[in-house]
This record gives sequence, C-alpha cells and structure tokens, in this order.
Amino acid sequence: MIPGPVHGRDIALAFLGCGRMAERHSRVLRASPQVARYYASRDAIRARSMNAALGGSGALASYDDALADERITCAVVVTPPALHLELVLDALAAGKDVVVEKPAFLRSEDADTVAAAARASGRLVLVAENYHYKPLATLLREITTSGELGDVRFVHV
Repeated sequence: MIPGPVHGRDIALAFLGCGRMAERHSRVLRASPQVARYYASRDAIRARSMNAALGGSGALASYDDALADERITCAVVVTPPALHLELVLDALAAGKDVVVEKPAFLRSEDADTVAAAARASGRLVLVAENYHYKPLATLLREITTSGELGDVRFVHV
C-alpha cells in the first residue's frame, strides 16, 4: 500500500496537529531516515515553528494543504479527539494511509464508519499505541530481551 520513495524517503508523514503528541512521535521518528516528517496546523506559524524545532521536511499551512500534497503518504492525526473522525475520513478520501492518536473516536459507531471508508479507499488506518514511550514498557523490553529470564513467551501486567 505504501508507494515508492518520495524525495529519497520511503514514507512521508504529515502530522495533522502540532501539539505534544506530534512532538513526541516526531522525536522518535527522527531516528528513522526513511521517514520524511511534515507538519500541518490550523496555525501556519505553529507548523513552521515545529518543523524548524524538530528538523522536519516541511510545514504545511493547513490540514487541507497536507492532505492535498502528493508527497504525503500517511496522515498522522494528533489533534483533539473531536476532530479525529473528520480528519481521518478526509485523509482516506485523499488517498492517504492514516495513524490516529487515541482515543481514536468519540463514538463506537465512528469506528465502523472509518472501517468502511478504509475498505472503500483501499488504505490503512491504525490507532497509535504510545505505551512504547512509557518508562515501564522500556524497562520490560530491557528485562525480557536481556536473556536473564530465558525465553520469555508471555508477559501479563
């Protein structure tokens, strides 16, 4: 589903929203040179500022501009949850894969609406699980991969 390289990169993400979660995800993704990171906001100045601060690939003046940009392969929806449904549906309609921060949607039936739209568009929608960043998750990864416990097959917390 992911197109070929874009400007020498395999994936071009547009963060829709320039708040704390965009910054957190972006800082982790900086270590992945195959990922181009763009920033879009309702406030073009904020998008430019975040792009400069995080060494991104560019700033886009609006969410619509990001979704219309042919360089973008995936929209990362990190706005307040009340905007998630509309932005996810818009991204799918624009032919983008989508990662949406949790809570993904305000109503359970919204998930059904998005699933149908994803099937119709042939695109992917993933819900971001940010436990990866939590100190406990980091410690558990270190312990379970250290070999000290043997071959770990299951962890229940």
